[in-house]
Amino acid sequence: MPTTTVTPAQASTTTDSPVAKTQKKSQTSQKKDWFGENTGIIDTAKNSPQQTDLISFIQDIGQKAKKKYGNDYNKINRDIALTLASPSYGDDTLQNFFSTFKDSMFAVPDNIKTTIRDNHSDGKIDFAHIMTTLASLEDQKVSDNLIKHIASRSFFLDFLQYSQPVSKFINNYYQRNIILEQNSLLGDILTTMPESDIYTDMDAIILARHPKYKNLPLDERILAYYNQENLDDKRKDLFLEVYGMNQGKDKNKGEAQLASFMEIVASFLTVGGIGALVYSVGKKKHQNIGNNIQQLDTVLYDGNLDKFRKHPLKTASAAIAKTVEKKVVKPIAKTVQKINNKVIKPVVQTVKKTTAKVVKATKTFVTKTVPKAVKKVVQKVTTTAKKAVEMVKKVTPQPVKKVVKKISQPVKKVVKKAAPKKKAAPKKKATPKKKKRR
Repeated sequence: MPTTTVTPAQASTTTDSPVAKTQKKSQTSQKKDWFGENTGIIDTAKNSPQQTDLISFIQDIGQKAKKKYGNDYNKINRDIALTLASPSYGDDTLQNFFSTFKDSMFAVPDNIKTTIRDNHSDGKIDFAHIMTTLASLEDQKVSDNLIKHIASRSFFLDFLQYSQPVSKFINNYYQRNIILEQNSLLGDILTTMPESDIYTDMDAIILARHPKYKNLPLDERILAYYNQENLDDKRKDLFLEVYGMNQGKDKNKGEAQLASFMEIVASFLTVGGIGALVYSVGKKKHQNIGNNIQQLDTVLYDGNLDKFRKHPLKTASAAIAKTVEKKVVKPIAKTVQKINNKVIKPVVQTVKKTTAKVVKATKTFVTKTVPKAVKKVVQKVTTTAKKAVEMVKKVTPQPVKKVVKKISQPVKKVVKKAAPKKKAAPKKKATPKKKKRR
């Protein structure tokens, strides 16, 4: 079979062409390890194929859970989350208040345990922490659910508001979002919060509540989320979308940030929130709270909490002004604009069009139609008069002709006046007559 040789010049042209560069860039993008980039879990010669084994394990337990529970997503998600969290949190006292790890897990191979524990210690995000937070949102045994129900009650707020605290304490529905906050952002604020924990907590909230992910089985959710390109650039927007940014007409970035922070405050003013504060003081971790809030403010809230702390009145007044502009001024302006577009503009345009047509028709009639009509009438009158005079001349004797001439002269004058005037030819200078000699 003949072979084709490529000269260096041809090779240079081929590899340097825009098409070749685009293909090369596309291939590089496809080959990039986004899961490893986003989680910090990568395959190395030292640690063996950690990521490859972990992904295979996630897919395997996903299949087993679906086969075991059918379409019961609560049990599927619970067992997957507890299995992946167990290497780091299976014996954790606090997490065992919210979840029962025993009998709700699949067997975890030693190499997977090592991968999850290594990531828990120094990963880009804390994979096990996300999993235990998501596990706490699913239904567990009766005692676990009762503890979560009590922990999420705003008993103190109800008491301060002079409502019926005991009745509300018993009858309020289980607040899933409060448990999510207590086991993510609030819990880390009250203990320790490195930057990796902030990303971890954001991921937990996104995976639990973002419309793009929350309805998927957990195994599919994990792989779809962490395999996407440039998650570091998208994470903050995805998080704020949970709180309304770009969702609906009345929400913006600042409002979404405020909604997120107020949910943290609401989760603190609960039985579980106060309990977490007591735990923090007992462990002497409460001294970190100020630095933790500042760290969260820098990463997630763009320094707005610090602005409020330094200038509470100025910040509050600015927020009120924005609210008034959005809720009062803009709706009124929109209403006026709608009236203008739907009522006033059409009327004005119709009047303009009608007026323009009338003016145009009148102008045409006055400048073109009338002169043409007059000219035709005059021409006909002149022609008829001439014919009449000629006929009279032919058939009448000389004396009568003289009479007719006298009558026709005034008629001619009238016709001449009525007829459009032609430009007069330049008059020739009259030559002086010679005087006759007597």
